[in-house]
Amino acid sequence: MTILPLRAGERGLCLDYPLTALLGRHRDLNRALEEAWAGLLTVVCEGWPDWPLEVWTRLEERRSEGEEPTWCLRFCLFFAGEGPDNQDVAAMCDFATRGLQGVLEESPEVSWGGIDPGWQPLWAVDDASVYRLLAPEASLSRAVYLLGSYAGRPAWFAAALEAWPLHGSGLPIHVAEVDTSWVF
Repeated sequence: MTILPLRAGERGLCLDYPLTALLGRHRDLNRALEEAWAGLLTVVCEGWPDWPLEVWTRLEERRSEGEEPTWCLRFCLFFAGEGPDNQDVAAMCDFATRGLQGVLEESPEVSWGGIDPGWQPLWAVDDASVYRLLAPEASLSRAVYLLGSYAGRPAWFAAALEAWPLHGSGLPIHVAEVDTSWVF
């Protein structure tokens, strides 16, 4: 089993999507997200094989005074510690943003920022290979993070690898354990 040491970085490309809008557009949001990331990262890997890339996620509750809370599905992409001033990173950011917008049928709010221990690792590209990252949690079997709900609130949860929508698909995607000790 491959173990990838994740490093994230100070600044990554943040893509924020309104969860309600995504749920309204996709009957199976987990499948839509997995297919979107798998396809996007496969193309990125082919176009920029020497660039390590990490994808992290979190769900964030947002409240405005006098309104019901809303949920935001956030992704943060890290490009080997490089930022938007790098020409290759700028090209990958544009490709990722437009590619996900086309598949998810929703425009993200785009910014640059960092992560904290509340974020979960989802995907990585390393040594010209695409990896779906195993949840770094103690469980009885290998697990990946999938969207669900707990007590009526949306949540990322560790689901058995066999429940992963792309499990057994034959796509050239590997699974890997992660070492997050260098991130925080």
